[in-house]
Amino acid sequence: MSAGSEPSPPLTPAQRRFLELLQRLASEGITQQEVARRCGVPPQYVSDVKGGRRSLTELFARRIDEEFGVDYEWLRGDTEPSQSGRSVRMGGRARSNLIRLPVFPNPIEGEPYSHPSWDGSEIDLCGAAVTRLITADLPYVLRFGAHDRVGRLRKDDLVLISQASSQDAEIHVLQSNKTLFLARRNRASGWEPLVRGKRMLAPLIVRGHCVGIVWGSLHDQPRD
Repeated sequence: MSAGSEPSPPLTPAQRRFLELLQRLASEGITQQEVARRCGVPPQYVSDVKGGRRSLTELFARRIDEEFGVDYEWLRGDTEPSQSGRSVRMGGRARSNLIRLPVFPNPIEGEPYSHPSWDGSEIDLCGAAVTRLITADLPYVLRFGAHDRVGRLRKDDLVLISQASSQDAEIHVLQSNKTLFLARRNRASGWEPLVRGKRMLAPLIVRGHCVGIVWGSLHDQPRD
Protein backbone atom coordinates (compact mmCIF):
# COMPACT_ATOMS: atom_id res chain seq x y z
CA MET A 1 0.00 0.00 0.00
CA SER A 2 1.43 3.34 -1.02
CA ALA A 3 1.98 6.10 1.52
CA GLY A 4 -1.10 8.13 2.24
CA SER A 5 -3.51 5.70 0.54
CA GLU A 6 -6.68 4.61 2.29
CA PRO A 7 -6.78 0.99 3.51
CA SER A 8 -9.24 -1.27 1.70
CA PRO A 9 -12.46 -1.90 3.65
CA PRO A 10 -12.77 -5.41 5.08
CA LEU A 11 -14.73 -7.92 3.04
CA THR A 12 -18.26 -8.70 4.15
CA PRO A 13 -19.09 -12.38 4.82
CA ALA A 14 -21.18 -12.51 1.64
CA GLN A 15 -18.43 -10.94 -0.47
CA ARG A 16 -15.79 -13.26 0.98
CA ARG A 17 -17.89 -16.37 0.34
CA PHE A 18 -18.77 -15.21 -3.17
CA LEU A 19 -15.07 -14.80 -3.93
CA GLU A 20 -14.42 -18.28 -2.54
CA LEU A 21 -17.15 -19.67 -4.78
CA LEU A 22 -15.79 -17.95 -7.90
CA GLN A 23 -12.31 -19.28 -7.15
CA ARG A 24 -13.65 -22.82 -6.70
CA LEU A 25 -15.65 -22.63 -9.91
CA ALA A 26 -12.63 -21.22 -11.77
CA SER A 27 -10.60 -24.24 -10.63
CA GLU A 28 -13.29 -26.38 -12.28
CA GLY A 29 -13.06 -24.39 -15.51
CA ILE A 30 -16.20 -22.28 -14.96
CA THR A 31 -15.53 -18.62 -15.70
CA GLN A 32 -17.31 -15.55 -14.34
CA GLN A 33 -18.88 -15.11 -17.76
CA GLU A 34 -20.31 -18.63 -17.52
CA VAL A 35 -21.62 -17.92 -14.03
CA ALA A 36 -23.36 -14.82 -15.36
CA ARG A 37 -24.82 -16.66 -18.35
CA ARG A 38 -26.18 -19.56 -16.31
CA CYS A 39 -27.66 -17.26 -13.66
CA GLY A 40 -29.22 -14.90 -16.20
CA VAL A 41 -27.39 -11.72 -15.17
CA PRO A 42 -24.98 -9.39 -17.00
CA PRO A 43 -21.27 -10.23 -16.56
CA GLN A 44 -20.78 -6.73 -15.13
CA TYR A 45 -23.18 -7.58 -12.30
CA VAL A 46 -21.04 -10.56 -11.27
CA SER A 47 -17.98 -8.31 -11.39
CA ASP A 48 -19.73 -5.63 -9.31
CA VAL A 49 -20.79 -8.14 -6.63
CA LYS A 50 -17.26 -9.54 -6.56
CA GLY A 51 -15.81 -6.05 -6.11
CA GLY A 52 -18.33 -5.02 -3.46
CA ARG A 53 -19.96 -2.40 -5.69
CA ARG A 54 -23.30 -4.23 -5.65
CA SER A 55 -24.90 -6.31 -2.94
CA LEU A 56 -25.47 -10.02 -3.40
CA THR A 57 -29.26 -10.15 -3.48
CA GLU A 58 -31.23 -13.11 -2.19
CA LEU A 59 -32.61 -13.83 -5.67
CA PHE A 60 -29.12 -13.94 -7.17
CA ALA A 61 -27.95 -16.19 -4.33
CA ARG A 62 -30.90 -18.51 -4.98
CA ARG A 63 -30.04 -18.72 -8.68
CA ILE A 64 -26.48 -19.67 -7.75
CA ASP A 65 -27.96 -22.29 -5.42
CA GLU A 66 -30.01 -23.66 -8.34
CA GLU A 67 -27.12 -23.77 -10.80
CA PHE A 68 -24.17 -24.74 -8.62
CA GLY A 69 -25.61 -26.38 -5.50
CA VAL A 70 -24.34 -23.75 -3.04
CA ASP A 71 -26.54 -23.04 -0.02
CA TYR A 72 -27.82 -19.54 -0.65
CA GLU A 73 -28.12 -18.63 3.04
CA TRP A 74 -24.48 -19.57 3.63
CA LEU A 75 -23.50 -17.60 0.53
CA ARG A 76 -25.23 -14.48 1.82
CA GLY A 77 -23.37 -14.71 5.12
CA ASP A 78 -26.38 -15.71 7.24
CA THR A 79 -24.90 -17.40 10.30
CA GLU A 80 -28.35 -18.17 11.70
CA PRO A 81 -30.57 -18.84 8.67
CA SER A 82 -33.70 -19.36 10.74
CA GLN A 83 -33.39 -15.77 12.00
CA SER A 84 -32.35 -14.12 8.75
CA GLY A 85 -34.69 -11.39 7.54
CA ARG A 86 -35.87 -12.16 4.00
CA SER A 87 -37.08 -9.63 1.51
CA VAL A 88 -38.32 -12.39 -0.82
CA ARG A 89 -40.09 -15.65 -0.03
CA MET A 90 -40.19 -18.48 -2.50
CA GLY A 91 -42.89 -21.11 -2.77
CA GLY A 92 -41.67 -24.71 -2.91
CA ARG A 93 -38.17 -25.50 -4.13
CA ALA A 94 -35.99 -23.01 -5.93
CA ARG A 95 -36.53 -24.92 -9.17
CA SER A 96 -40.22 -24.02 -9.08
CA ASN A 97 -39.18 -20.51 -10.19
CA LEU A 98 -41.95 -19.04 -8.04
CA ILE A 99 -41.42 -15.93 -5.94
CA ARG A 100 -43.78 -14.27 -3.49
CA LEU A 101 -43.53 -10.53 -2.91
CA PRO A 102 -45.43 -8.16 -0.62
CA VAL A 103 -47.84 -5.64 -2.18
CA PHE A 104 -48.07 -1.99 -1.10
CA PRO A 105 -50.47 0.83 -2.05
CA ASN A 106 -47.64 3.40 -1.94
CA PRO A 107 -43.87 3.36 -2.52
CA ILE A 108 -41.81 2.43 0.56
CA GLU A 109 -38.25 2.52 1.81
CA GLY A 110 -36.68 -0.35 3.74
CA GLU A 111 -37.23 -4.06 4.29
CA PRO A 112 -40.64 -4.86 2.72
CA TYR A 113 -41.66 -7.76 4.96
CA SER A 114 -41.00 -5.82 8.14
CA HIS A 115 -42.31 -2.46 6.90
CA PRO A 116 -44.96 -1.00 9.23
CA SER A 117 -47.33 -0.17 6.35
CA TRP A 118 -47.49 -3.74 5.00
CA ASP A 119 -50.96 -5.23 5.52
CA GLY A 120 -50.00 -8.81 4.65
CA SER A 121 -50.96 -8.65 0.96
CA GLU A 122 -48.74 -10.76 -1.31
CA ILE A 123 -48.54 -11.89 -4.91
CA ASP A 124 -46.83 -14.89 -6.51
CA LEU A 125 -44.59 -14.15 -9.50
CA CYS A 126 -43.03 -16.51 -12.02
CA GLY A 127 -41.43 -16.57 -15.44
CA ALA A 128 -39.99 -13.36 -16.88
CA ALA A 129 -40.85 -11.37 -13.74
CA VAL A 130 -38.55 -13.60 -11.68
CA THR A 131 -35.69 -13.12 -14.15
CA ARG A 132 -36.05 -9.35 -13.91
CA LEU A 133 -35.83 -9.48 -10.13
CA ILE A 134 -32.53 -11.34 -9.84
CA THR A 135 -30.51 -8.15 -9.38
CA ALA A 136 -33.25 -6.16 -7.62
CA ASP A 137 -32.60 -4.71 -4.14
CA LEU A 138 -35.35 -5.20 -1.53
CA PRO A 139 -38.03 -5.71 -4.20
CA TYR A 140 -41.76 -5.32 -3.67
CA VAL A 141 -44.91 -4.84 -5.75
CA LEU A 142 -46.64 -1.46 -5.91
CA ARG A 143 -50.35 -1.27 -6.71
CA PHE A 144 -50.50 1.96 -8.70
CA GLY A 145 -53.32 4.07 -7.31
CA ALA A 146 -54.03 6.47 -10.17
CA HIS A 147 -53.77 6.94 -13.93
CA ASP A 148 -50.37 7.85 -15.34
CA ARG A 149 -50.48 11.27 -17.00
CA VAL A 150 -48.97 9.77 -20.19
CA GLY A 151 -50.95 6.53 -20.08
CA ARG A 152 -48.06 4.15 -19.42
CA LEU A 153 -49.58 2.98 -16.15
CA ARG A 154 -53.21 2.78 -15.13
CA LYS A 155 -55.01 2.57 -11.82
CA ASP A 156 -54.54 -0.79 -10.05
CA ASP A 157 -51.63 -1.90 -12.27
CA LEU A 158 -49.08 -3.91 -10.30
CA VAL A 159 -45.53 -2.63 -10.68
CA LEU A 160 -42.29 -4.35 -9.69
CA ILE A 161 -40.08 -1.99 -7.69
CA SER A 162 -36.38 -2.33 -6.86
CA GLN A 163 -35.00 -0.09 -4.13
CA ALA A 164 -31.86 0.62 -6.12
CA SER A 165 -31.27 3.49 -8.52
CA SER A 166 -30.94 2.82 -12.24
CA GLN A 167 -29.90 5.30 -14.91
CA ASP A 168 -31.61 3.17 -17.57
CA ALA A 169 -35.04 2.99 -15.91
CA GLU A 170 -38.01 4.84 -17.38
CA ILE A 171 -39.82 5.25 -14.05
CA HIS A 172 -38.15 6.07 -10.73
CA VAL A 173 -39.18 6.25 -7.10
CA LEU A 174 -38.44 9.73 -5.72
CA GLN A 175 -38.56 11.08 -2.19
CA SER A 176 -39.63 14.68 -1.60
CA ASN A 177 -39.62 15.63 2.06
CA LYS A 178 -41.15 12.46 3.59
CA THR A 179 -43.28 11.53 0.58
CA LEU A 180 -42.33 8.83 -1.96
CA PHE A 181 -43.86 8.82 -5.45
CA LEU A 182 -43.18 7.69 -9.03
CA ALA A 183 -41.65 10.08 -11.55
CA ARG A 184 -39.95 10.24 -14.94
CA ARG A 185 -36.96 12.27 -16.00
CA ASN A 186 -37.90 15.45 -17.85
CA ARG A 187 -35.37 17.34 -19.95
CA ALA A 188 -36.98 20.67 -19.13
CA SER A 189 -37.48 20.46 -15.36
CA GLY A 190 -35.47 17.40 -14.36
CA TRP A 191 -38.37 15.30 -13.04
CA GLU A 192 -42.07 14.90 -13.84
CA PRO A 193 -44.42 13.05 -11.44
CA LEU A 194 -46.55 10.33 -12.99
CA VAL A 195 -49.64 11.75 -11.30
CA ARG A 196 -50.68 15.35 -11.89
CA GLY A 197 -50.73 17.68 -8.91
CA LYS A 198 -47.87 16.00 -7.04
CA ARG A 199 -45.70 18.63 -5.36
CA MET A 200 -41.94 18.17 -5.54
CA LEU A 201 -39.80 19.96 -2.98
CA ALA A 202 -36.00 19.93 -3.12
CA PRO A 203 -33.95 18.00 -2.37
CA LEU A 204 -35.27 15.09 -4.42
CA ILE A 205 -33.78 11.69 -3.53
CA VAL A 206 -33.96 8.61 -5.76
CA ARG A 207 -35.23 5.64 -3.71
CA GLY A 208 -35.67 3.04 -6.43
CA HIS A 209 -36.99 2.32 -9.89
CA CYS A 210 -39.67 0.42 -11.74
CA VAL A 211 -38.45 -2.96 -12.98
CA GLY A 212 -41.62 -3.72 -14.93
CA ILE A 213 -45.37 -4.29 -14.84
CA VAL A 214 -46.36 -7.74 -13.63
CA TRP A 215 -50.11 -7.47 -14.05
CA GLY A 216 -52.35 -4.89 -15.66
CA SER A 217 -55.83 -4.41 -14.29
CA LEU A 218 -58.68 -5.21 -16.67
CA HIS A 219 -59.38 -2.28 -18.97
CA ASP A 220 -61.98 -1.62 -21.63
CA GLN A 221 -59.35 -1.15 -24.31
CA PRO A 222 -56.35 -3.42 -25.02
CA ARG A 223 -52.94 -1.97 -24.23
CA ASP A 224 -50.20 -1.55 -26.78
